[in-house]
Amino acid sequence: MGKRCQQKKGLFDLNKKRLFVFACLMFFSFTVVGAAVNVSNSPTTSSVSPRVAVDSLGYVHVIWVELSSSSTGDLYYSRGNRDATQWTVPINLSQSNKVYCPSLMMAGIDVDACNRVYVVYVDGNQVKLRILADGVWGSAIVLDDRQGVDAPRVAVSPEGDIFAVWWAMSTYRVYSRARVGGTWESVRELSERQSKFPDIAVGKNIVAATWADKNVQADTYQTAYVERSRNYNASWSSPQWILPSSYSQKHQAIEFDSRDVPHLIWSTEIGGERIIEYTYRSGGGFVAPVGLSPQVLLHYPNLAEAKDSLFACWQVGIYGNGSSIDYNVRRGSSWEGYQSVPNSQGCTYSDVGVNPQADRVYFVWDTYAGSPGDIFIHCITYQPSGQPLYIQGHVRTPDGQGLAGVLLQGLPSAPQTSSTGAYSDLVYSGWSGTVIPSKSGYVFSPSSRTYSHLLANQLNQDFTASSSGCTYNVSPLIFLFPKDGGQGTVNVTASAGCSWSAKTDFSWISLSSGSSGSGSGTVQFSVSQNSGSNRTGSLIVAGQTVAIHQAGQINFNLASPYIILPECLWAAASGGGTWVTDVQIVDLTGGSQVSVYFNYGYGLRRGPITVWNNSGGELSSFKFNNFLSFLNSIDTEFQYYGRAGAVEFITQDADHRIQVMARIYNGNCSKTVPGLIPCDENTAAGSRRLIIPYLVNNASYRSSCGFFNPTNLSLSAEFRLYGENGQQLGSSFTRSFVGYDFQAFNPFSAAGIAYPSASHDQAYLIVQVVSGSGMLVGFGSTVNNNSNDPASHLAVQYQGDLENSPSNYLILPECTWSQAYSGGTWSTSVQIIDISGGSSVSAYFSCGDGTRRGPFVVWNNSGGAGRSFQVSNFLQYLGSLDSSFNYYGRVGAVEFVTQDASHRILVTARTFNGNYSKTLPGLRLSDGNSADLSRRLIIPDMISQSSYRSSCGFFNPTSNPITVEFRLINNSGNIIGSVFTKSFSAYDFKAFNPFKEAGIPYPAYSYDGVILLVRPVSGSGKVICFGASANNTSNDPAAHIALRY
Repeated sequence: MGKRCQQKKGLFDLNKKRLFVFACLMFFSFTVVGAAVNVSNSPTTSSVSPRVAVDSLGYVHVIWVELSSSSTGDLYYSRGNRDATQWTVPINLSQSNKVYCPSLMMAGIDVDACNRVYVVYVDGNQVKLRILADGVWGSAIVLDDRQGVDAPRVAVSPEGDIFAVWWAMSTYRVYSRARVGGTWESVRELSERQSKFPDIAVGKNIVAATWADKNVQADTYQTAYVERSRNYNASWSSPQWILPSSYSQKHQAIEFDSRDVPHLIWSTEIGGERIIEYTYRSGGGFVAPVGLSPQVLLHYPNLAEAKDSLFACWQVGIYGNGSSIDYNVRRGSSWEGYQSVPNSQGCTYSDVGVNPQADRVYFVWDTYAGSPGDIFIHCITYQPSGQPLYIQGHVRTPDGQGLAGVLLQGLPSAPQTSSTGAYSDLVYSGWSGTVIPSKSGYVFSPSSRTYSHLLANQLNQDFTASSSGCTYNVSPLIFLFPKDGGQGTVNVTASAGCSWSAKTDFSWISLSSGSSGSGSGTVQFSVSQNSGSNRTGSLIVAGQTVAIHQAGQINFNLASPYIILPECLWAAASGGGTWVTDVQIVDLTGGSQVSVYFNYGYGLRRGPITVWNNSGGELSSFKFNNFLSFLNSIDTEFQYYGRAGAVEFITQDADHRIQVMARIYNGNCSKTVPGLIPCDENTAAGSRRLIIPYLVNNASYRSSCGFFNPTNLSLSAEFRLYGENGQQLGSSFTRSFVGYDFQAFNPFSAAGIAYPSASHDQAYLIVQVVSGSGMLVGFGSTVNNNSNDPASHLAVQYQGDLENSPSNYLILPECTWSQAYSGGTWSTSVQIIDISGGSSVSAYFSCGDGTRRGPFVVWNNSGGAGRSFQVSNFLQYLGSLDSSFNYYGRVGAVEFVTQDASHRILVTARTFNGNYSKTLPGLRLSDGNSADLSRRLIIPDMISQSSYRSSCGFFNPTSNPITVEFRLINNSGNIIGSVFTKSFSAYDFKAFNPFKEAGIPYPAYSYDGVILLVRPVSGSGKVICFGASANNTSNDPAAHIALRY
């Protein structure tokens, strides 16, 4: 378990004079200078000396000083969104009019892993600290009271240990103070000579400071370096000049990378000019410095780090009116070369910040020139670099014949098409540009293709070439069909008299009509039934490639080239905050190129958008923070904020298979949602019905649901709610879905029984397609009305004999009644639905070490089909039946068994602690839900860091032993930590933290987006499993469904 992001009143010394910042997040109008945003907007006072920090949610925090005179001012703060385009009303943090020091480097800022903000500043002769936690600014803490204090800087550990540094003009010495584990150390004097301009950084195990140290004999300043451990009252090392020079070195800045290597930059004075130099520690010393800038007049370098990338910036030009802010970026082992921040003229002081993903860099500067100026910020978006990508396609005539000799302008090598009309060129990730085809005598459709910050290969980038001046538009360019096949229509838009043709080379695709045409028209085609595996084919229509993917005989829960995420959103939450969806894609085969469609209602969809090109091997993964925001950065013509919908994930062909997992969160509350394949188990179509259990609509919880039609065929579906007595609740209602339609709604409101006029617990929803040839995938959700905490409800089959259908034997892989890590009690409530009627349900409880209690009859349903039974604390209920055993303090698996195979049930559990909960379905003992010597499972998106901790549990539901090997896999597909094994006897249950078992626990190690590979290696038993993550601040849990490898 990782350390929790908790705060205690004693640590922050809060009083009744707190400023409630986020209660008044009114966004004010901003001024944009080119791409720069005016943060301060203070026309009557001079804004100077900005500093910036970025938290784990992507919020940008900026501080600066408003000078009311040449030697007095106040410290101000504002928070911006991830695009740095919207800013909160500035807040006066000091309210003293005494913030000033001669260097004008009056403040410092940092954030911790819990998104608390730490600000240090000069206030008269004092260095003060203020902390923003949970939207509340604590009162000022005095760190030092000394004449002439100057240039304070602060660095904090992920857990919130504080390390500050400053110097004093009265002594020309550098000082430091720290708070470790909530306890303040005394002020330490770090320097031994005349010193100034310090900076400080925190690594995993080390804290380091640097400053300009006076060489009196040579009358120069040298870069001094000291370090200490992060332990309380640890001693600082003696200062050393790391790379002595005959030139002065000033304005040092320092950062650590993930390996605890310190990186430093400074400005070296050569005559009347300067150069920015860089070094890092290697072995026992620092490497020879590297120049990052030309030798010009420049000032005040700053440095930021994220994901082992470095971002340096500095001012170029005269003091008070610089020509630009320049910057250089180091990704990998080399610097990319200096560039200028657009529209940054008039600058003096600057700073740089970067988000944790290292894909958004923020440059902030002032335009102070001895007269009123403002604070400006500019955001530059970076994409992963260095990965080779291909842009390729064909140029064809309208009758489908390849055209040779077409020049593709805008691509790096300006290639020409071959005799078949094919072209290809190499670019690198992050590439942007516009490709324009040209050949004398031809007009092309489209006339160009524009790319922005590419992340993946771009295939089928086709153009149609017409010698008669005709242009053509073909849509859609991709189709998805179920295994049963179906019909499709391609639309061609062209002027009258413009001829075209359509053809296919695939025997399972047949043209019904439209093999040729003139002007606008349609191509009708059919896809035959598929009795084999997934397959991919194509049509060539008016010279354009139309890709056709068809599902094969799909195994439930197995990796697939086509996965549907039924719910994805980025929108304001009704209870406050913002709902955001993170997505992890796991490539089970390697080399997959993944594209997506976003479907947001009424059959409207965006895509295909290529989101990931995996150049690595199997089990490589990629995690997107705020997936819809990521799509918005690529698809800038569409507004993704405020949307909810379903996302289709598609690889390039049937041989490339993926799994998808999403986390939907708002602040410290979240749920996880697995990607689904459109197999029989996950869809309602024809006679197959879906059921969403355990829906609630009362004072404590509100429920909703959503459905997506992943075909181009329309349908109508009927929805019915049922209560615990098996009787219908409210009215049945129907909804019509066009092709690729998405709809989300509150089923209680739709049935006419909305809360508070009606209140219902343990209801369930049955979904049946009553007309049309489409199909539906669905999801359910409940949200706690007090905490806004969400929980997922998987839609399963209502009847039949599929892998998630009702059964006479179901396993609940996790059931608990125990003390919670941070207070309260974990309890598991259980809903049993009797699908057949007349069922007698018994239970076994297995909690490890060979302990298996039961069977105990927990419910005799004397009524008919559809009735349900709910126990609010199932283990406590078992304790009332089995008084000789202490169920409190236990966690284990529960087997539910009816009297015979003709009596079938569904089981759903809610594990909760106060206002936080997760739901978990009862599982059949089927191939899709279990691992044995022939099958492996994965649990995606396991986390062990400052925000979340993960655990897992495994149950052997057989009388035979089994030994299982466990491997933790990072996003590169490599094993992290140690491989470990566990042996399970008959009906054995084990739960554990896999990061601890692998020898890489937090906080010594920090991981996100890790995959747990479950691989049985001996024995004839089986294991059914679950994963879980809990937020370290709220203790909110989320279930992670195990998926087939």
